[in-house]
Amino acid sequence: MNLIETNVKYHLYDSLKLCHEKKTYILSWLFNILGFILFFGVLGLVLYFSRKRKLTPYEFAEKQRREQDYIMSKIKQFQTAKRPDNTSAITNLPVLKNSERFEI
Repeated sequence: MNLIETNVKYHLYDSLKLCHEKKTYILSWLFNILGFILFFGVLGLVLYFSRKRKLTPYEFAEKQRREQDYIMSKIKQFQTAKRPDNTSAITNLPVLKNSERFEI
């Protein structure tokens, strides 16, 4: 004994099957579009942030000048450290050896 006629049962089954197929089709398109956008969005961001920004001629010259200043300051520090210190540590006056005289 069926509570529903056979034709109505087939009609409901076919319409539910058609709704399921449409839903699956729409969800697959939606998933594919979102995946496409996400993939190329991430790829674009990675490429954008990973590329090296080219310096303008002014910035390049400024960078070279800073590097030269740094190198020159290090050379000057090294030379002053190697220079024999001929002065007293406290007064900054020259140190006289026993054989030298200082005349006023």
